[in-house]
Amino acid sequence: AKSKPFKLPDHCPVCSHPVTKEEGEVVLRCVNILCPAIVKESLKHFVARRAMNIERLGDRMIETLVDEGLVKSFSDLYRLKFKQLTELDRQGEKSAQNIIDSIESSKASTLPRMIFALGIRHVGETTAKTLAKHFGTIEKLEHASLEELLEVPDIGPAVAESIRDAFADKTLRKEIADLQKLGVTYEEIKK
Repeated sequence: AKSKPFKLPDHCPVCSHPVTKEEGEVVLRCVNILCPAIVKESLKHFVARRAMNIERLGDRMIETLVDEGLVKSFSDLYRLKFKQLTELDRQGEKSAQNIIDSIESSKASTLPRMIFALGIRHVGETTAKTLAKHFGTIEKLEHASLEELLEVPDIGPAVAESIRDAFADKTLRKEIADLQKLGVTYEEIKK
């Protein structure tokens, strides 16, 4: 049997945007942060127990909400209405109310959880805690220069650049502003 060499795709199979490969990495990544595949995984991370802790939103429900066009971003979760949930297949009033209550109670968060929930590359829980302690507010972190980020203990050039790139994205900055407008708050870090 003749075998053909495998050709890596140059476009995302889900949204058709170009894909990119970071230097020194083998993984191809879609560059479109609104790609439905990326949005689903980002949302699953965002609602996780150690992130925003939205208990009643499991993976299957996230998939459904994105597929139905009800949720395209983190902030859309906080715009969900009871009626929208009850109109979904196999979604009773009690479980719809549980989801709404769970979303509501997740609004009172902490800065480390919020930073971690954003899913910035190379920023795990420990790094999120370090950043929260160092900057104290999401706004200070958002506007930090590369130099300021490199002054933070345990933050190397790759992580600092990843954070800078994330906050250089207008979409992420708008998301943070929208989350706050929708009532998502975090405890201030006492210096």
